Amino acid sequence: MLKEASYYARMTRGLVDVLKPRRAQDPKGKLRRQFERREEDFVQQVRDLVFAMPEHPYRKMFALAGCEFGDFEDSIRRLGLEKTLRQLKDAGVYLAHDELKGKRPMVRGGKEIPGNADSFLKPGQGGYWTSQSGGSRSSGTATPHGVAYRAHRNCYVDVWAEEFGLGGCGCVMLLPILPASYAFACARSAQLAGAPVSHWFAVGGGLRDAGPYRWVTRALVTEAKLLGCAIPWPALLPANDFMPVVRCLEKAVSKGRKTLVWSVVSPAVRVAAAALEHGISLHGVQFLVGGEALTAARREVIEQSGAEVCSTYYASELGTIGYGCRRMKSNCVHLFEDNVTAIAVERPAPLTDVLVQSLHFTTLLPYNPRLLINVEMDDHGILGTASCDCSFTQVGYSRQIDDIWSFSKLTGYGATLVGSDILRLLERALPRQFGGSPADYQLVETEREGIGKLILRVSPRTGARDTAAVREFFLKEVRGLFGGSLTVRDWKHAEAFTVTLEEPVATKAGKVLALHLLGTGTRSKAGSARA
Repeated sequence: MLKEASYYARMTRGLVDVLKPRRAQDPKGKLRRQFERREEDFVQQVRDLVFAMPEHPYRKMFALAGCEFGDFEDSIRRLGLEKTLRQLKDAGVYLAHDELKGKRPMVRGGKEIPGNADSFLKPGQGGYWTSQSGGSRSSGTATPHGVAYRAHRNCYVDVWAEEFGLGGCGCVMLLPILPASYAFACARSAQLAGAPVSHWFAVGGGLRDAGPYRWVTRALVTEAKLLGCAIPWPALLPANDFMPVVRCLEKAVSKGRKTLVWSVVSPAVRVAAAALEHGISLHGVQFLVGGEALTAARREVIEQSGAEVCSTYYASELGTIGYGCRRMKSNCVHLFEDNVTAIAVERPAPLTDVLVQSLHFTTLLPYNPRLLINVEMDDHGILGTASCDCSFTQVGYSRQIDDIWSFSKLTGYGATLVGSDILRLLERALPRQFGGSPADYQLVETEREGIGKLILRVSPRTGARDTAAVREFFLKEVRGLFGGSLTVRDWKHAEAFTVTLEEPVATKAGKVLALHLLGTGTRSKAGSARA
């Protein structure tokens, strides 16, 4: 409790940094200049922050790989950035997702390398306001973002607003309140892009689950207003009811005003589905969504309502990875290669029996708070060349990532839970409480008419008969995970989680996987794509 209170006290102090950046006079020009010098800046960072620091984990990896700075610099000059990164990955210069999270030690060549997530933070680049990624029963991975980085990230929103013609439009946020904190940065970015936020809708939750978060959120909104941010008080939605958002959008579009909705994917789909059910057109609404995969079924529901939708791709440790443009109709984004670059490595996904193209990212921007080389985020994606002539390709972002989905993290309704944490609940906590073995419990992430659902399948062999008791126990355990209170709040609000007494689904090879994530069910070893 004291640690959490200290965290929110730092947020109160750091909110001024979130709101401090002003709009760049030439956003595209600023991004283009940074893109053109990305290799030069990256080489300098590796020299100053890795090779000059004998105890840095990457320095030890380079040494074990037999690579000195001159070799690295020469390879960048001869082969280019991406080919060099692939060679470094093969030589052992990389970070697995669990290594970054501190869930397993970094071992190369039989030698353990000391370090943790903080080892990769750059000195002097952070601020008081941090973003938190998922964790177990810890506080997750905290990444502080400074003013310079936030100003740069706002340029992405400016270019996106130009691409979709959103200058002067209205903006509605459909984003969670605390403990998720990104609504404040979104409100400021929208304001600078000429689309100030008029309404903020959020899932409410009960006083027991969300009471303290409501109070701290209101305190931060009060502070933000005093600092000149166009951010409204959050309106808490009734349980499983997205019609207040639909009515707000109906009123806006009836006046002929284009409206941006900044949202997580699943709530956006629920709004579109509610509009379709009541025969209300959302023509003139532009959804900007992220946080989970924008699958074909989800996109179809949103577009059937008359609205347009665009994907974003973001990771707390990396920052903004990419945005989609008007031409991109799948779960696809332009890769913002001034901030990060990526290579794809084919490998079997944990918890599944499929091959995936595992994305490995490297941070390039000098004021990105972390220097990460070939870090694996446990996300699948197909790297390719963007064929469009849009505002992003005019900057220089000619590479794209398509078919993005997470293969070891449970994402939905704005929260992320690490697969290994959920696995512990399925294989240990549930059998201990209700009987049976780890093979008798399976969590399935699925879609029904584009709406994300979670089903906990419990084998009748366990002897469990009271699905309500199983449900409440599982939700109580999830609440104990970092970010779990937000997750449970949103699952309950959207009625997205159910328990059934039935045998877990087996794969074609006869395996019973404890966790079936969205995306894995439609892919096989034979059908995996290559980058």
